[in-house]
Amino acid sequence: MPIVVYSLAGDIGPALLKKTADDLKDDIEAIPGVLEVEVTGGQDREIRVEVDIDKLAYYRIPITRLEQSVAAENQNISGGAITLGHGRYQLKVPGEFDTPEEILTLVVATHNGHPIYLKDVATVVDGLQEETSRSRLNGESAINISVKKRVGENIIRISEEIDAVVTAAAATFPGNTSITKLMDNAKDIRAMVADLENNIISGLILVVGVLFVVLGIRNALWWAWPFRFPCFCPLLFSMPWASHSTWWCCFL
Repeated sequence: MPIVVYSLAGDIGPALLKKTADDLKDDIEAIPGVLEVEVTGGQDREIRVEVDIDKLAYYRIPITRLEQSVAAENQNISGGAITLGHGRYQLKVPGEFDTPEEILTLVVATHNGHPIYLKDVATVVDGLQEETSRSRLNGESAINISVKKRVGENIIRISEEIDAVVTAAAATFPGNTSITKLMDNAKDIRAMVADLENNIISGLILVVGVLFVVLGIRNALWWAWPFRFPCFCPLLFSMPWASHSTWWCCFL
C-alpha cells in the first residue's frame, strides 16, 4: 500500500511530462527505506518503423531480416573490464539509436551490389505509445506517483525525506508544471502520536490528582514517580534510528 501519492500536472506535453515524472521517480527511489515508486498515466516516447511491403517484395527482403537488422544495431556492447586502483569497472560501448535519423541510415540488405538502407523500404515515426491509462488534475493532464516503503521502516522519516526531494525537484520542473500531494499516511501517524501523548499526560495528571487527594502531596509525588518515564518515550520516536516497534515497546 502506498504511503504517499503525488500528482504531477502541466501543459508541457505528454512526453516531457512523463520524462519529468520518471526523473522524479529515480530521485525518490534513492531514499533509504523506499521499496517501490510507481508512475501511472502519461505516455512514453515511441519510435515506430513503418514498413512498405511493396518495396520489401521488390528488393526481396524478408520482414524477419529487417527486424533482425534493427535489433542487432540497437543495442549496447560490452567492452570488457578495466581495473583502477582497488576497483574493477565494466566498460560499455554505446550502440543504441539516439535519433530517428540514425535508424534511416541503417543498411538492411544489398541489391545488385548496392546497399539498401532502411529509408528505402520504410519510414520512421517519432511518436508516443498507445495510451493505456489517463489521469487529470484540475482539467490538466497529470501523472500519479505513488511511493511504497519497506517493512519496518519509519514512515514519518521517509515521508519527510520525500517531501524534501520533491521540493528540490519542483524548482527545476520545466514550464508550467506543478505537483500536488494527494495522500500522505504519515499525517495520520503524526495525529495518532499526538493523541497518544496527550492521553499519557492527561492520565498522569489524573493519577497524581487522585493520589494527592487520598495520600497527600508528598506521597502523591512519590507514587507518581514511576509514571514519569512514559512521558519521555515519545522522544524516542523522533530519533533517526527509531522505528515503530521501538516506540511501541516502551509502553509495554
